Amino acid sequence: MDYHYFDTREIAKLAQEHYHIQCRVEPLNGYDEANYLLTAADGKNYILKVANDTHGIHFLEAQVQALEHLSDSTIADHFQRCIPNVVGQKVTHII
Repeated sequence: MDYHYFDTREIAKLAQEHYHIQCRVEPLNGYDEANYLLTAADGKNYILKVANDTHGIHFLEAQVQALEHLSDSTIADHFQRCIPNVVGQKVTHII
């Protein structure tokens, strides 16, 4: 899957479907993944990352584990936190 084909409307639809977040979407710069700033109706901000299978699922899961480790540290406020999707997973597979 090539993540470059997602437009902001599709990202908003995915955010609603998989995270129950109604939002405005703004593309951000990314290196290996496409990143989007989601601004929810309640004013909260989220980052949604879309990746293809270049590095495989284990790479994404390692990123989640690193962020979870940092979220338990004294510098946790300097890092984003991963939120689970509607089925409780930290990585959402879209086929």
